[in-house]
Amino acid sequence: MASQRNNSSLHTKQSEMSIVKQFKGNKILSSAEFVSLFKKYDSDGSGFIESGELDSFLKDLCEELGTENQLKCDIKDLKTLVLTKYDANADGKLSMDEMSKILPTEKNFLMSFRKNVKLTSVDFMEIWFHYDLDKSGYLEGSEIEGFIYDFLKKAESDVSPTKIADFKESILGAIDTDNDGKISLTELAELLPAGENFFKKYENKHRLDQGDFNEIFDHYDKDKSGLIEEQELLALLKDIMEREGAISLADLESFKVEILKIVDKNNDGKVSRDELALLLSAQ
Repeated sequence: MASQRNNSSLHTKQSEMSIVKQFKGNKILSSAEFVSLFKKYDSDGSGFIESGELDSFLKDLCEELGTENQLKCDIKDLKTLVLTKYDANADGKLSMDEMSKILPTEKNFLMSFRKNVKLTSVDFMEIWFHYDLDKSGYLEGSEIEGFIYDFLKKAESDVSPTKIADFKESILGAIDTDNDGKISLTELAELLPAGENFFKKYENKHRLDQGDFNEIFDHYDKDKSGLIEEQELLALLKDIMEREGAISLADLESFKVEILKIVDKNNDGKVSRDELALLLSAQ
């Protein structure tokens, strides 16, 4: 256990160092990276970057920017400039929202999905892969916090580390059924307003007609590329498989491999209309 903790601590420090190297703006910070970075400089856990913490942040920022631009900073002057421009309530410290105005952070990914509209499986898989940064098949650690940050920002502008921590504890208590501190595919589906399984409307039909088939293909071909690919395919397989019970990302990936062996005649890793017809026996 001690070895695991040490490895985890080393990984965290390495991640923080890599994030500091992204100040230049040539890399947009994900929500998870931004939350991790804020927590790094908020060393006392107050929910604000203040006093010496702000000095440390500006020193690292200046050193990184100066690597290519030979920039020499007067931290005192830079601090005055930053607080004048970004400290909206003039309290001499930076909140999470104020800090987000300084760093090149991504737009809230969840804002691209309409409010109060249930997600399709394709929408759900897009969200999953956006936050599962390490592709482990789970949302964990800073990935959960990045998701929560965006989730809360949809409803309120004043999001703090305390609110993120409280909400994290709350949702893990509600949906983390195996108490592993991670969120699985099935567990996240309990939190997000997913629509009814699209295949349910066809489950009593002995054979699909052409209208059914076209409706299915068009539903999963969200980008209208004429092919069901990557996340669209996983969404389709999710709807097929979850009628039998809970599934994991590993289950989906394994099923995808087997399905493509059967129907992917040109080995492009995508499913065309004809190939989907083979899969659904709709010819």
